Amino acid sequence: MQMTSKCLDTNSKIPFYFSVDFEDFYYDTNRRLGNPNPSFKLAALKKSYEIINRYSDQFFAGRRITFFVTAVLARKAPDLIQKIFNDGHEIACHYNFHDNVDNETAETFSDNLDIAIETLHSITGERPVGFRAPNFAISADNTFAYEELAKRFKYDSSYKTSEHESQILKNGEFLFGDNSLKEFYIYQMPYAFGKINIRVNVIAPGPTNTRMMLKNTPETMHEEIKASIALKRFGEPSEIANAILFFSSDLSSFVTGQVLRVDGGM
Repeated sequence: MQMTSKCLDTNSKIPFYFSVDFEDFYYDTNRRLGNPNPSFKLAALKKSYEIINRYSDQFFAGRRITFFVTAVLARKAPDLIQKIFNDGHEIACHYNFHDNVDNETAETFSDNLDIAIETLHSITGERPVGFRAPNFAISADNTFAYEELAKRFKYDSSYKTSEHESQILKNGEFLFGDNSLKEFYIYQMPYAFGKINIRVNVIAPGPTNTRMMLKNTPETMHEEIKASIALKRFGEPSEIANAILFFSSDLSSFVTGQVLRVDGGM
């Protein structure tokens, strides 16, 4: 999972981590809207992987990437997941469905973890050692979630350092009896790069009025998606660009470690 960019001086050996949440947004959105038979956009996912893998070869000397994969996608596209694994990348767990963990009970969370682990194990032959929650949706002191994760995984990448300090996280590790879980912080970069006056922020766009989205989303779904958005419309590319301009300008000179959701209140 550790990668070094070809664009950097290799003698300095500056490490960083490159991971991908590998899920089908089209399927997940349909399911969240109540569609009983949501479909997948597998061709788009395969093309996305090819682009990511090519990018890794070009800029990262083919170093290993961690793909956090939802089990529902793995069951639908086992050949794709197997290819990613065979190409040398890590397959980690992104839960069974793309559901918020904080909305689950301890029992349903445990059951869905076991289903997801077995799904990925049946494809790659290896049990995943890492986990990331969908939407990073585990609150800082959700004891049952981190305890269940500690029973099954070596590391987690769900905890947000920008939230209040967890009472159950000690020195970068969750400890529950004989079980421990290393935590790779989601927003660690602002603290590391702040020392050299570099700000780190994230844009999280919602459904946007682009040719790609309109092409890949049936027209019959447009009104359903808009109904799930507080402002009842799609965003415009210029609105996403304006958020980027804000983070790039001096107007945000005292802003770092933030995720700006430009999604109309989705």
